[in-house]
Amino acid sequence: MVGTFLAVATLSVSIPTAHAAGSNRSIAAGKCNFIKVAKPANLRGCDLYGQNLSGLDLTGADLRGANLLLAKLSGTKLTRAKMSGAVLVGADLSGANLVNADLSGADLGAADFEGANLKGANLTKAKFEGADFWDTDMRNTKLNSVRALTSSFRNANMTGAQMSNAKFSFCNFVETNLTNANLQRSDLTGSTFDGANLTRANFTMTVLLFTEFKDVNLTGVRGFRP
Repeated sequence: MVGTFLAVATLSVSIPTAHAAGSNRSIAAGKCNFIKVAKPANLRGCDLYGQNLSGLDLTGADLRGANLLLAKLSGTKLTRAKMSGAVLVGADLSGANLVNADLSGADLGAADFEGANLKGANLTKAKFEGADFWDTDMRNTKLNSVRALTSSFRNANMTGAQMSNAKFSFCNFVETNLTNANLQRSDLTGSTFDGANLTRANFTMTVLLFTEFKDVNLTGVRGFRP
């Protein structure tokens, strides 16, 4: 059986049994040390509070509705992972590979995505107050209708990102690349865009109260002039 080792410390929390796709092996509460799980792993609805999953290959894993509060996922491969509705509050996803992952409706409050690859990921309707996306690759990421209060996107590459009908109040977009990004009808109150690249970005009908724009590239920008 083609598989990967899911190295999870002995669990002190109660989790529902999680069956690996195409396998009769399972992850049972309190017995999760180095259990071999077929790809893609089925961890839907599991309680993985505070667990260390750093560096694992969870490509295509089903983590929908999972509790990953304070979990360690640094450097974890989550390409095409299904994580809609998951709770990732305070989780460490620094350097993780989340290319084309589905995080729609997830709770990412205070999560750390520093240096992560979120290219093409779907974060539609996610909420992430105080999250850190510093230096992330968010090209063509879907961020429509998110609630992203006081989050940092400093130095992120958000080329082609879809960010319409969202709330980005008091966020940090300093030196962020927003080339061709679509921010139509979004609330950007109190956010800072100093040094950002806004080439051909669409700001039509955005809310820009107390928003800062210093030394920005406005080539072809649509919808406003600061």
